[in-house]
Amino acid sequence: MTVVAPHQPAYLPWLGYLARAVEADVFLLLDHVQFCERGWQNRNRLLIGGRPRYLTVPVHRAGRFPQALNEVRVVDAEGWRRRHLRTLDAALGRGRHWEQVRDELVRPMLALESDLLVDITQVFFENCLRALGISCRVVRSSALELGGTRAAGMLVAAARQLGAARVVVGEGSRRYLGELPAVVDGVAIAVSRFRHPTYPQRESSRFVDALSCVDLLARVGVGEASRMLSESVSGEPSP
Repeated sequence: MTVVAPHQPAYLPWLGYLARAVEADVFLLLDHVQFCERGWQNRNRLLIGGRPRYLTVPVHRAGRFPQALNEVRVVDAEGWRRRHLRTLDAALGRGRHWEQVRDELVRPMLALESDLLVDITQVFFENCLRALGISCRVVRSSALELGGTRAAGMLVAAARQLGAARVVVGEGSRRYLGELPAVVDGVAIAVSRFRHPTYPQRESSRFVDALSCVDLLARVGVGEASRMLSESVSGEPSP
């Protein structure tokens, strides 16, 4: 049974985002939906000085809202990239595996010759999937015929076009989808049972969760991270 996991594109996404790909055969990037300011589409959190801090990609705003995610363009195409690399080096430089993560995952993203936010986020995400050995195909929603469908109807329409019989959504999706029935027009809809793994963070006296995935990758390496992600979704998704 083909399983699809829909989610908006995200910058340096958190572990729950990657875990959704572990559960799915197809990861549907919802790039046709509206960009949300102060969301996760152009920012994420790092542990800096023992506290979580935001790392944000600057995007063009004036006179451009509302706009679809696949229309969002970054500001100062080179300057922010240098700043982000410096910040990541400072935050994660003591991690045993940071150099590998930086050179194989972060640098290719920052070197991408595109000012479209979705291009930048997608190349990092797909590189992460390959490094972690996650065999999940990535498809953009803008490549499908979804028309004006919304919420559960959009998920069902996408699933049918992708040949999927099951859709796995994140717990946070309840905020905008509401309580979802277990089956909609013959397509099963389930909520992921992601359980956040814990791991050593020397900079903090207590574990800080929901950081960018680069935090885990830099500290434990891609091999151990792959194992931890698999175990984090080992239970059956709940209806």
